[in-house]
Amino acid sequence: MDHRGRRSRLAQLLPDSLVLLLGHTATVRDHPADHHPFRQDATFLYFTGLDEPDAALLVDTASGESTLFGVEPDLEDIVWHGPRPPLAERAATAGADSYRSASDLPSALAGRTPLTLPAPRPSQRDQLQDLLGDVAPSHDLIRAVAQLREVKDEEEIAEIDQALERARRLHAAAMAAISPGCEVAAVARHLGEVVAGTGGEWAYPVIFTTHGEVLHQFGQTGRMEAGDLLLHDGGVTSDGGYASDVTRTMPVTGTFDGRAEALYDIVFDAQALALAMMRPGVAWRDVHHAVGRKILEGFADLGLCGGDLDAAAEDGAYGLVFPHGVGHLLGIEVHDMEGLGEDLVGYDAEFVRSDVFGPSNLRFGKPLREGMVITVEPGAYLIGPLIERFRADGDFDGFWDWERLEDWVGVGGVRIEDVVRVTVDGAEVLGPPIPRTKPEVEEAMA
Repeated sequence: MDHRGRRSRLAQLLPDSLVLLLGHTATVRDHPADHHPFRQDATFLYFTGLDEPDAALLVDTASGESTLFGVEPDLEDIVWHGPRPPLAERAATAGADSYRSASDLPSALAGRTPLTLPAPRPSQRDQLQDLLGDVAPSHDLIRAVAQLREVKDEEEIAEIDQALERARRLHAAAMAAISPGCEVAAVARHLGEVVAGTGGEWAYPVIFTTHGEVLHQFGQTGRMEAGDLLLHDGGVTSDGGYASDVTRTMPVTGTFDGRAEALYDIVFDAQALALAMMRPGVAWRDVHHAVGRKILEGFADLGLCGGDLDAAAEDGAYGLVFPHGVGHLLGIEVHDMEGLGEDLVGYDAEFVRSDVFGPSNLRFGKPLREGMVITVEPGAYLIGPLIERFRADGDFDGFWDWERLEDWVGVGGVRIEDVVRVTVDGAEVLGPPIPRTKPEVEEAMA
């Protein structure tokens, strides 16, 4: 990938600036020699391609020159961790003009105040504090990075496609393993083996549960029973660390019927609407609202609500059964750039985050741009405590049929999610096909 070209485009957006990009350090588990698997800071990786700890890049946008700061491998490092390219070679890989020891960074910054990004990890925040004192992250730098990273080039699309091919294998294995009587945790462990076999890693902790109404049910417990819906939200990384993020909801018996089928149809139709609306210039906030309105229409057809659907949607009534956003940016991170600040990346002066429950959880609301990659993941959920809270508030009395709605609570939840690229005149679902229609899912489970 052309990391030097990316830095040149950053310089065009921020002329006459000094930019400091910090990589991550290794994260200690229990003692200094015991680390969690290393995961590089996504923006540092985007602009350098270097997946190593204790590195930093200083970019002078006026001259276009960049300096890599890193650690030269010594004998002890080689003994414990094996050979590693010298710093000069790693600087050349990143397209840096020069390189220096990481210990030289404080002196290189003496008397200078570079633009910096938010630090997602305490170790990064401590490092910035030691280097610069109380310097706030630069909103101009955040917006410039977002402008570049939110549009994916063809090399990035190839990485995402590879991640999605691995996700296809993951979801195929899940559909083949699900049946009444299976222990949820046992199947989840099997899926971990499938992920390892792809050559990738989990892009995020897997959600594999018969309690799909719990939006982020990371723990896997219980036994699958006939009548249950199994929600599987699982993604795998590419060789370059790019993410995939796919959700499928399946009947444990292998056949959709009854209330579960009705809920699935609502979500399937809502996703189809979102895909049909997508094109450059369309505000993602408007897609989310239209999807919420469509979900209300489906619940009205089931007799669970009734009245003026447009007015109810405008008031946020769909937040009861669709409390999350319709999708988020995806790239090196599964929730791309949200660590830089959701409101700075996903909203602006014209497109402001809603303060209404449900729509307020939409992480990105701005107009779509050609080349953006975003998830499309509508859902419908029967969440008992949330229904109780809405009912107690009384805001939607006369619209929701509370007794009938509470009778549906045991159905759980449905989510259908795909990774989608915005094209010049529409959108395309990336990656290989993963069963999504009812007949496709049932055939894959047969």
